[in-house]
Amino acid sequence: MVMSLTKTGPLLLALAAVADLCHGSGSGSPLEDPCFKPISAVTCRLSQDDSGEACSWCLSELLPSKCVPPSMAKFLPTFLFTCDGQSNAAAGADGEAKAMTAQQPPEVSGDAPGLPEEATAAAAAGSDPAEDYCVTATSADECRSMVDKTGETCSWCTSESIPATCLPPALAKYLPPFVFTCDNNANAEEVETTTALEQQQQREELPWGELLELLDDYLYRPEHAEMDWAEQGRAAIMRHPAAQQIGEDDCKKLFEEHKTALKKRFAGQEEVEVTGGGLGEWCVSATTAEECRSSVDEGGTTCVWCTCQSVPSECVPAATAKKLPKVVFNCDNNQDEDEDGTAATLGQEERENALFRDWKEKHGVTYADEEEERERMGVFRDNLRQAVDDAATPRSYSLGLNRFSDMTWEEFQATRLGFGSALSASQNCSATHVGSQYRALGLSKGRAPPAARDWRDLGAVSVVKNQDHCGSCWTFSTTGCLESHHYLRTGEMVLLSEQQLLDCAGAYDNHGCNGGLPSHAFEYIASAGGLDTEEVYPYMAEESGLCSFADRGIGADVMRSVNITFQDERELLEAVGNTGPVSVAFQVAPDFKAYAGGVYDNPSCSTLPEQVNHAVLCVGYGTTEEGVDYWIIKNSWGPEWGMDGFFHMARGKNMCGVADCASFPLVP
Repeated sequence: MVMSLTKTGPLLLALAAVADLCHGSGSGSPLEDPCFKPISAVTCRLSQDDSGEACSWCLSELLPSKCVPPSMAKFLPTFLFTCDGQSNAAAGADGEAKAMTAQQPPEVSGDAPGLPEEATAAAAAGSDPAEDYCVTATSADECRSMVDKTGETCSWCTSESIPATCLPPALAKYLPPFVFTCDNNANAEEVETTTALEQQQQREELPWGELLELLDDYLYRPEHAEMDWAEQGRAAIMRHPAAQQIGEDDCKKLFEEHKTALKKRFAGQEEVEVTGGGLGEWCVSATTAEECRSSVDEGGTTCVWCTCQSVPSECVPAATAKKLPKVVFNCDNNQDEDEDGTAATLGQEERENALFRDWKEKHGVTYADEEEERERMGVFRDNLRQAVDDAATPRSYSLGLNRFSDMTWEEFQATRLGFGSALSASQNCSATHVGSQYRALGLSKGRAPPAARDWRDLGAVSVVKNQDHCGSCWTFSTTGCLESHHYLRTGEMVLLSEQQLLDCAGAYDNHGCNGGLPSHAFEYIASAGGLDTEEVYPYMAEESGLCSFADRGIGADVMRSVNITFQDERELLEAVGNTGPVSVAFQVAPDFKAYAGGVYDNPSCSTLPEQVNHAVLCVGYGTTEEGVDYWIIKNSWGPEWGMDGFFHMARGKNMCGVADCASFPLVP
């Protein structure tokens, strides 16, 4: 008796494809296709399968998201996966049921995509396991009373999300056990396979999104485009917590993959063999929209200006612009030709929706319900449009999407700032207005500061931390500064406790998650006899209400606080250049939360001490090739913000009050 695949074929192909996706297969498997190599949506969409078709990124809430060739994507059921371009739409919702009853039987051959090796071999021999007596059963009792062609009892396989089915044991064993439960554990995996699955699930939980954002920001800079992993890349990337958690081997692989993808995206890789340079060289040298639109590539075609909210805008050849995903890039004349020759333009709202989906995936954002998601999408759109409007004005810094893009300015102020504001009048910045503590203590030693300084190069700056939803920036500025000076004194980098300052330093005119001053915190540490390590007294992003400091794990101590003279940037330069990092504070203007790179220079922010609202750590200074002086400042909003958690601020004009409230500790 030979059964048709009309009823079971699509389901079996889909299930076999899911099994292969989740577990892999042996030699000669479709998993050798180039589409299975990328581990991010960005690199997936820039890759092609063996036949030259663009790879499909398939999202799933139940299973790991995957990059797959279109030939396999079309077999994945839409109740499990959502693929680019809905390439698997035929299997979705009621379409799955229609496919089982109305679709023509698919051809099953030895190289059918997604089928296990034994199954395809049997098909090639004219004995497809799907064409078995078992698949005729429509109930559990009927199934368990039948045997397959080899005499083995058929297996009834149930699932919470997929219709139950009767299968021969030879096929049942390939169904993923986290989706199906089969009679007699016919699809139970061996211990080694289960362990591998657990390892895969653990890998999926690693902070891949943070690492990808870090690589995007880092490799996109022109000076880093040709960076070698061994010489510079490793030192720059592996100091970040996300990279350390993922491990060097995976970071190196993704670093090289991302570098290649970015080159291909913006340089037209397949056309670089042109006399006189790459086809894209004439276009990519343009730095403004006006310059771009007045340029042509080597083929004589007008260059195309492409804007994006997550990476800097770029001038590219027309041929390259066509390959950029419209859900991310908005290019001049951004349209593609449909098969019938008509042009189809992606609307603004659709682009914004696609950007919101990509943004949620990148940052791992979820919401409690649809109402909250609609509300946050509205805020996201407002922030996105504001960033686009701001980017239209020439400036020395760039703006983009980040973890705060679904927050209003009021929400951001309440949860990420908190320094100063209403408290600043009583706190008064503790700056020195008459005389110079720095010089009076003999710390300047008559030395001129170097032309440039970056204490990160000497290993004297600790990892970028994240204050989260508490206005505790002052504690992170304090610990970061003390960590650096303790290192410069002892050669040992010890991470210190912000939580101790939140819980214990209130008597020194500090106010927990509502603000405080690093100079007051240094005074508290000197009086208390030291500051515990982060390991002993971990951060909770809230005030515990109880001081738990008990001399049990002191990591560093302070003799006294040294205040920099009020608004004296020359003295601040000497202190940072010759002594070490300095705690500073400034006023955060609304556009700063979207900062992505460059030298921040916003004349709308205030230089008055009563307006400063955020404490940070100045770790160096420099000058751009164009002669613009800047400070190098470490923030406490995580390494995925800004330039790896750091930013550059204009130097020499007390930008946003950066020289109003500066201090650092003397350590024993």
